[in-house]
Amino acid sequence: MNLNQITVPSINVPQSIVFYQQLGLRLIVHTHDAYARFECPDGTSTFSIHAVDQLPTGSGVMVYFECEHLDAQVAHLIEKGIVFSELPNDKSWLWREAHLNDPDGNHLILYHAGDNRRNPPWRGSVFGGFYAATAILLYLFRYSTGVSPVIFLKILRNALVSV
Repeated sequence: MNLNQITVPSINVPQSIVFYQQLGLRLIVHTHDAYARFECPDGTSTFSIHAVDQLPTGSGVMVYFECEHLDAQVAHLIEKGIVFSELPNDKSWLWREAHLNDPDGNHLILYHAGDNRRNPPWRGSVFGGFYAATAILLYLFRYSTGVSPVIFLKILRNALVSV
C-alpha cells in the first residue's frame, strides 16, 4: 500500500487553484470549478481540492509538504505574498517546519526532516523510551529558554549510537 493522493475541501476551488499553484504544485486536472488535482513538484504524489458547501469545523485538515530547501522555499513564497503563521524553526522531533493556511483554512506545514522522517533516532532503538523522554524534556527546555535543542539531540544520538 502506498499513500499517493490527498484531497482537501474548498469553498472556492478557483481561488485555491491559484494558491496551490503559487506554492509550486502543477495543475493536471481541472474540468470544472468543483474539483482540481495537482502533481507535487517532487515525487509521484498528487494533491486535490474539491468543492464543499461547508468547511469542516474543529482542527480540520493538516497536510505536510516536504521541501529539501525549506528556508529558501519559504523566502520565495513570502516574496510571492504567501503569509506564514509560523516561519521555519527547528522542532524537538528533529524536523524543521513552517506553518501556513490555504484560503479555506486548511493547515499546511512545509517541512524538512531528511532521514528523521522515517528513521528518527528513537525508532526501534533500545533507547527508544529514553529518546522520547528526552524529546519531551528538550521541547519544554526550548520553550522555557528559547534555545533550539536540535544540535544537542544530534550529538546525543551520535553518542548513543556509538555505544
